[in-house]
Amino acid sequence: MVKPINRVLEKTLQDLSLSHKIKEQQVLNIWPKVIGDKVKKHTKASYINQGTLFVTVDNSTWAHQLLFLKEDLISRLNQHLDQKMVEDIRFKLGSINSNSTRNHKFEDSFDLSEIELTLEEVNEVEDKLRPVSDEELKQKLYSILVKNKKLNKWKEKEGWVRCDYCSAFHPKEAKNCIICQLKSRKNFSKIENLLIENPWLTYEEIIDFFPSFSYSDYNRIREELLTDFWQDIKERIPQAMKDKNNGRSTQEVRVLIQNYVMLKKRIQPDNLSRNIIKKVIGKNYIQVYDQL
Repeated sequence: MVKPINRVLEKTLQDLSLSHKIKEQQVLNIWPKVIGDKVKKHTKASYINQGTLFVTVDNSTWAHQLLFLKEDLISRLNQHLDQKMVEDIRFKLGSINSNSTRNHKFEDSFDLSEIELTLEEVNEVEDKLRPVSDEELKQKLYSILVKNKKLNKWKEKEGWVRCDYCSAFHPKEAKNCIICQLKSRKNFSKIENLLIENPWLTYEEIIDFFPSFSYSDYNRIREELLTDFWQDIKERIPQAMKDKNNGRSTQEVRVLIQNYVMLKKRIQPDNLSRNIIKKVIGKNYIQVYDQL
């Protein structure tokens, strides 16, 4: 008996660890529909973190009005998703210029061009998508599944293993992934952990989580983390350059540099670019970064 299409898609997304992320993206996508035509031009759903949706509003009058509608908006968003994804909404004043262009995301440094799937692996992907009748959707899912299989084969070929703590892939020379390594060095506070996992967070966004947190403490913790990140980068680069031809520890250093830049500039991953990285780490280090 053929499984319902929603079960097939849900299983596929779970296999890729994408289900939750896609649901979060759906929250951002349906925000204009939920808020209505009159208000949507004054707001922008920026991102969602741990059940809290952060919405930018272009003036204080609308921000004040939306506070009274918050519970209703949360209910309507979750009804649209048929799942409780949103637990709270935080409104903040800011620009919502929809014409601003985003920088291109980084291409990953994984070379999948020479990775080939076996006929059995291709058939496995096709069988999983057989119940999907929408051809356009099937092609998109097929592309995702094939890339995921190739990526896993590349990592297996290069000796990568899963982190014991968060299950993210990392080179086998490391005990665990780069983020877990940083967190294991000392007993980080909740705020330090928050910044390590989300290095782009500003003080205004931090106090949404910790209202009594002072600006001076934010700056102190951020400067300490920047020092730790940069010291780690300098220590890791020589070995990464030595190993760059076998593609093992280089990705760790790239990720660490990207996190350092996001923390330094307070920018989100979608807005990260090579030009920004160059401005932060300088001409000498960008040459090293490009070689990793």
